[in-house]
Amino acid sequence: MSWHKICEEYKPAVTDAGNDVQAHSDASTVDEPINEEDVVQDDAYAYLQGLNHDNDDFLLRRRAPKRKTSNIWTHYIVQEAGRAKCKYCKSSLSTAGGSQGNLHRHMRTKHSSILQLERKSSPLQQDVVDVEEAATMDVITTIASPPSSVGREEQIDNQVIKMIAKGHHSLRIVEEPEFRKLITQISHCSGYELPTRKTILQILLPKLYENVELQLKQKLLTTEAVCLTIDNWVSQDGQSYIAVKVHFINLFTNLCSGLILCTSYDETNAIESIHTYLKKVIDDWQLTNKVVAIVTENSANILAAIEKGKWQKLECFAHCLNLVVQEALKKIGATIQRVKNIFTYFDKNPEACKKLKDYQKQIGINEVKIKQDDTMRWNSTYKMLTHVVEIKEVLISSGLLQRELRLSPHNWELIEEVLAILEPFYEITIEISAEEDISLSKVVVVSNLLRTFLSERYPKNAGASDFLNCLLEEMQKHFESLDHNHLYAECTILDPRFKKRGFKNKSTFEKAAKEISKKIASCDYELPTDNTDNTDNTDVVMASTSIWSKYDETYVQVKGDEDKSVAARKELDKYINEQYLERTKDPLAWWEQHKMLYPRLYQLVLKRFCIVATSVPCSRIFLNNDRIISERKAFLKSDETSDLVFLHNNM
Repeated sequence: MSWHKICEEYKPAVTDAGNDVQAHSDASTVDEPINEEDVVQDDAYAYLQGLNHDNDDFLLRRRAPKRKTSNIWTHYIVQEAGRAKCKYCKSSLSTAGGSQGNLHRHMRTKHSSILQLERKSSPLQQDVVDVEEAATMDVITTIASPPSSVGREEQIDNQVIKMIAKGHHSLRIVEEPEFRKLITQISHCSGYELPTRKTILQILLPKLYENVELQLKQKLLTTEAVCLTIDNWVSQDGQSYIAVKVHFINLFTNLCSGLILCTSYDETNAIESIHTYLKKVIDDWQLTNKVVAIVTENSANILAAIEKGKWQKLECFAHCLNLVVQEALKKIGATIQRVKNIFTYFDKNPEACKKLKDYQKQIGINEVKIKQDDTMRWNSTYKMLTHVVEIKEVLISSGLLQRELRLSPHNWELIEEVLAILEPFYEITIEISAEEDISLSKVVVVSNLLRTFLSERYPKNAGASDFLNCLLEEMQKHFESLDHNHLYAECTILDPRFKKRGFKNKSTFEKAAKEISKKIASCDYELPTDNTDNTDNTDVVMASTSIWSKYDETYVQVKGDEDKSVAARKELDKYINEQYLERTKDPLAWWEQHKMLYPRLYQLVLKRFCIVATSVPCSRIFLNNDRIISERKAFLKSDETSDLVFLHNNM
């Protein structure tokens, strides 16, 4: 029954109701089931009586019995005098003086979804406004209808802008896939309440971390071998961090990776700290007998920690290339500095920078960003030189530069020839650093190709010639004996795109092939056996009492060893004579298709193709997660920061 209908029914009897009030109050103290319609009628009756009696004594008498008639009590448990306990979050609230304001406020702010469901399920609740709740709220004279869809969208748009502005978020947040998923999910979940910061840090974050960690550990249990990449980094506040990524081949012969460690460490005793963390993470993730190599840059502390643990180490190929090119760039340092001066001029002169942009538009070329290079990364210097060549016409014809900043024809010729020399180095660095590709098998091949490329160049500019000769010397020093390393050599042979072609020296290939044959002959892989009984009666029958027993035992052992060696050599020869795979094809996909044809070699592939050529995948952790490890999140504890970085990289 609606509120207004009840009021209409009681209006004629209001003047005669005074004598019945006390009897009604006395009867209400009896402990009997409460009917919701009676509650509504009681409240309506009291409301109408209040309209006709100015005397406060009536209202006091009406409230005297303090029956728990309000539906709000269905959500609470009555405790000692003046307290009530929430059934959902167990919060204890004050009801001193009989007030229910705290109870209503708690439900609205903490459990609004329950109230919404209650209203939807009970038509009665849509019409009733509890008298006690009304006493704690401003009087509502009209029923507010929800805004129109257009108005609602405008409100949400404004709230998004407000969130970005006040929270210092990037505008690209609206394009981030995870943010868009969140908004979509919330739009389909009416009444959702955001968790508090405490809930996230103490419950949600650890729970999700455990689930993601468990999934990665289950994958690693099925792997034959893993490669680790390791890198370190110093945050803005001077805290040192170390990260370790694991790379492995899964059951479907796909190269996978995951972050297994990101934590701060004590720089004062760096070698011991890094060694301890490495050993612990290897033990915790059950990788003790699976680590075939650890790839890292030439950080003295990390290299010393790896040597202390007696793990196989490999130098990051991208880092070695960086050292090679950086040394050669010193030969043209004066010209590079002149280019830097030009970029500094435009960076500090807004008016000149605007004119430069206008000139670029007039001649119809894309706008070139003026950005200084990073002296630690040669590829940023390459980009800077590329950009200055792109605006060469503008710089020469516009007269924007002062005389002392202008480049001479000799400078322009030098820059253009150096860029032509460095172009394949830049392409190789990008390709070899791609995490999803098999990279170690390419190292011997590309190092040979780069040296061949350099030996066939004949620059006209004297400065470019000196630059080229320095590159050749550095390449010789870093990569001359690369194919003598068994890991590089075996990976090259096992890659169906390269095999013999990856080696310049035939004897080096034959030596590596011989080692592969020995390894697959001694592997514990069990080939499928034919259960058919084809016993040959001419086979030697061993008897413990025969004088020939010792001889027979030796013969069987030698024959078995010979059979394994022969089978291994035949398998390798057959593989070597297979048609080469196209260079752009995926070698792992090829091995997935041929693993039953070459079962012994496949076992070695699992232990070699998990090795990556660079530690760039690990370095990217700090480049991508600088926002997590930043002043904005400086309030986070070290383990909370590590958890966030772990989830960012593994989800």
